[in-house]
Amino acid sequence: VLILFFWIRACANHQEEVNTEQIRQEQVRQEKIHQEQLAQAQKEAERKAQIAEQERKAAEERARQAEERLKAEQERKAAEEQLKAEQERKAAEERARQAAIEQKRKNIIAKSDDVPERLTFSYNGVTFTMVYVSGGTFTMGSGSKTETDNDEQPTHDVTLSSFYIGTTEVTQALWEAVMRESIHYLTSRVPGHVTIGVGNNYPVYYVSYDDCIEFVSRLNTGLASQLGNKRFMIPTEAQWEYAAQGGKKSKHYNYCGDSNISIVAWYSGNSDNRTYPVASKKANELGIYDMSGNVWEWCSDWYGSYPYTSQENPKGPNSGNYRVHRGGSFYDNPRECRITNRAVNYTYSRSANVGLRLVLIP
Repeated sequence: VLILFFWIRACANHQEEVNTEQIRQEQVRQEKIHQEQLAQAQKEAERKAQIAEQERKAAEERARQAEERLKAEQERKAAEEQLKAEQERKAAEERARQAAIEQKRKNIIAKSDDVPERLTFSYNGVTFTMVYVSGGTFTMGSGSKTETDNDEQPTHDVTLSSFYIGTTEVTQALWEAVMRESIHYLTSRVPGHVTIGVGNNYPVYYVSYDDCIEFVSRLNTGLASQLGNKRFMIPTEAQWEYAAQGGKKSKHYNYCGDSNISIVAWYSGNSDNRTYPVASKKANELGIYDMSGNVWEWCSDWYGSYPYTSQENPKGPNSGNYRVHRGGSFYDNPRECRITNRAVNYTYSRSANVGLRLVLIP
């Protein structure tokens, strides 16, 4: 009985220990499960927190980008408005500038109602006539792509005040009346040369630019009582070309008065290498003779390149090596006699085919 009792008791103790161990193990397992659940929950919470943070940042980025787009749009509109305002301001300034230019041009070319179309002067019994050239704007130079020289380009607009110009080249009679120098004397100053046309009504030649300046000075002094505030001058290139074209009456001929050179000019094709009396060919639209052919005519400009911009009463470069002469001569071919053609020489040079024409500034 005792043995059975102790055996039963031992079995009970053993079972109790087994049960206790099982309970402990179950508790450990449950604790492990609980810890795993806590860890999983923590990870899930962290994931959700991370997602929430990402969404927050994304929302902030979207808001920032929206704000930047709004700011950029506002800046763009402000820039467009500023640009539009600046363009309108510049357009208004340009309109005002153009209006001022146009008014200035109108002032430059304005003509008095009482200005005579022609003025006739007499110096020591020699009479000569000046014709009125109404001021205006014209295109100076040649736009031709074939029959032109480089120094005739670029074409450019020139506005000129009104002036008078001689209907003919200065004649030998007028030169002798003013300077007391005959054509024979002028020829004698150029060794080896001969006269190539002699007579009161022939153009003077063998005169340098410097000679012409002296001639004009003496003419102004001798006719001072008739001139008042007016003064004779050697024409500028612009004045010369504008008058040769026919001024406002221009029909845009190649030569002065016609595109058929034989009608208006003494040149190499019909001159027999000599000069002829002035006004023996057809006049141009203004009643001016011989601006193509017979003799070249000095201009007051120093030789230089044409500008690209419009000009008002241009006088050419301030200095240079050569003075310009225009119009061609009895010795030259048709190309040289074109209205736009330019030639040059030293101011002291005297040639058998170079003379002059006068302008009078009102």
